[in-house]
Amino acid sequence: MYALYIQRIKRKKTRVKINYPVVFALVLLVFYKSKKRPVMLTKNFSYDELIHSDKAIELGIENIPNAKQLKALIALTESVLQPLRNAMNFAINISSGFRSPQVNSEVGGSSTSDHLKGQAADLQSVDNAKMFYHIKKHMLFDQLIWEYGDDDQPSWVHVSFDPILDDNKGEVLKMTKDGIFKF
Repeated sequence: MYALYIQRIKRKKTRVKINYPVVFALVLLVFYKSKKRPVMLTKNFSYDELIHSDKAIELGIENIPNAKQLKALIALTESVLQPLRNAMNFAINISSGFRSPQVNSEVGGSSTSDHLKGQAADLQSVDNAKMFYHIKKHMLFDQLIWEYGDDDQPSWVHVSFDPILDDNKGEVLKMTKDGIFKF
């Protein structure tokens, strides 16, 4: 089968496009996993914390992104999370990053959630409001949500970033027990 595929490529003179950053990231991931070392996507954020899910562990569900989702996670980390961490000067915890469809379903996530694409993270810190307002004022993002909490502090901050869009939409929302509203 493989030889037949290669023959078709040669006949059509089709060039196989290799996405070297993704290949490099996957090779690095395999290498570090084999050495039992954390794979750092940036200075302060590891691959493991962006795919960690208590629900996946509890139910024995695999929560591993594919190459496209990994590329989106790397873009989210490099474009939003690490610059935010640098600006805040305090630790930021990822309570939810990538979610497989099964994990997303188990936690009650939306079927169109950016978590499914590796483009979103839910963040918590010592000052969630400060993070929220910094992202809103200084960063490029697709969606920013003040999730629950009260008028002074959200319980957590949801942020998404689409690496493919030239212009992320910058939608700012507030989620309460009564629904989701424009901020």
